[in-house]
Amino acid sequence: MWKPTNSTSQNKDTLKILLLLFAVFLSVLIVSCGDTTKKVDTNETSNNATLDTNKYAIILSDTSLIVTSKEIESLYAIIKRLTDSINKVHIQSSQIEITRYKFQIIPLQSKTGQKLFWVNSFCDKGDTKWKNEIYSVKDGGKCFFNLKINLTTQTYFDLVVNDSS
Repeated sequence: MWKPTNSTSQNKDTLKILLLLFAVFLSVLIVSCGDTTKKVDTNETSNNATLDTNKYAIILSDTSLIVTSKEIESLYAIIKRLTDSINKVHIQSSQIEITRYKFQIIPLQSKTGQKLFWVNSFCDKGDTKWKNEIYSVKDGGKCFFNLKINLTTQTYFDLVVNDSS
């Protein structure tokens, strides 16, 4: 897990890498879809009727926000459809196998009062700290992605799929 240091040089290098990754991601996003907010069809039933509680952790930054099992199922259904879409355009070796992932669910509230969820997703590394601490990596390859989801509007935004450096 990456932890910031006091080294100014290292911080500058990290910032440069993050800016470069952001620029590449933004370019791909603009070219490939033209819209950063995507509506998701939730009329389809989820292939995963029972969620494995070993696959997700709810991390509360605001203890007044609760997360229901129905919301978790809706989040998973949106993520599943999103990864299925991504996999349709990628070769087999770079596809996202959602069953390999752990999910950190962080409920947030927008300025307009809508409940949002930041979902941090990563491949299972056998570490148990992820249940209590935000998991972070320098690159992560296809084994790390995160996004924000608004269940009220059934949209996702700020999708970031890390790539290897």
